[in-house]
Amino acid sequence: MTPTELNPRLADLRVFLLRVAGRNVSRDLAEDLVQETLIRVVDTAGRIPAEALRPWSLGILRNVMRLEYRGRMRRSEVALVNDETNEAIDLPVEPGQETTADAKSALALIARLAPERRRLVEDVVILGLQLDEAACKYGLPLGTVKSQLNRTLAALREALDGKPLPATWMAKT
Repeated sequence: MTPTELNPRLADLRVFLLRVAGRNVSRDLAEDLVQETLIRVVDTAGRIPAEALRPWSLGILRNVMRLEYRGRMRRSEVALVNDETNEAIDLPVEPGQETTADAKSALALIARLAPERRRLVEDVVILGLQLDEAACKYGLPLGTVKSQLNRTLAALREALDGKPLPATWMAKT
């Protein structure tokens, strides 16, 4: 689908996506999520088949909502209290020691991964390599890079909570 074909359909698509997002989140957040979704739809317009615009857009919206949810779950906030009124002050404060301990634990787990998994995590997560660049670097399809990275990161999160990493993913000692 070309941007010229997409442009007249954006208004209807926005209304549809707002209706879907509005079922799950507040109106203000729905607006933000739909705006992000529309930006991604326009950016990928060349890859979207004309008949699949709605399902494609729903997939993008679902991913944007997941990212927002995960981001909110990761933020740890400590409420501050006003000394005079004893009311909570809405200023998020990141607990420094916990973050440092988590980072050290995560880096230790990453170091124990098999070299191919470790290099992918290091390149994408730590060094900021784009997924498509990583796919080219390792000669893998983009979907394979995404799924390997997501599975590895999920396993690392679980390992930080005490679950062991899969033995096949560990570096040979």
